[in-house]
Amino acid sequence: MQGTVTRAPMEEDWGVLTSFLPENWQELAAESGALHSLRKDKSPDSLLRTLLIHLGCGHSLRETVVRARQAEIADLSAVALFKRLKKSRAWLHALCIALFQEHGVGVSSAEAGLQMRAFDATHIREPGRTGSLWRLHYSMTLPALGCDFFNLTATNGTGTGESF
Repeated sequence: MQGTVTRAPMEEDWGVLTSFLPENWQELAAESGALHSLRKDKSPDSLLRTLLIHLGCGHSLRETVVRARQAEIADLSAVALFKRLKKSRAWLHALCIALFQEHGVGVSSAEAGLQMRAFDATHIREPGRTGSLWRLHYSMTLPALGCDFFNLTATNGTGTGESF
């Protein structure tokens, strides 16, 4: 077909994903300092894509930088990614708050006497063939995203919410 612009599926998917973000998500990156003093790529797109490889897919820092390099998203070290992740905390928090507000979840719910919390428990296996298995219990307040409970236990015993 003449005149048709074809885009890589990864680019199409990125456009779909960013359509769910607040309209000012890129400005929030600059305002929160997430882009401050980045040496190479100062693009909020590249930063968020790289962070989502790490956070969304659960890859290690090393694996994330390899995947980002292969996809030509970013070229950085694992240490640089760790520093960017730390620097992006306020930005990711602002994105979450904006998404909550867009969907009618008010930030001032605590003022109304409501306290929302998210709970999770997951198994963690130590590396190696004979690695121990642990259960991590975690709770955070919403929409502030602050950890208000953290406990590491053996996998036997309670596990259906009794730890909270």
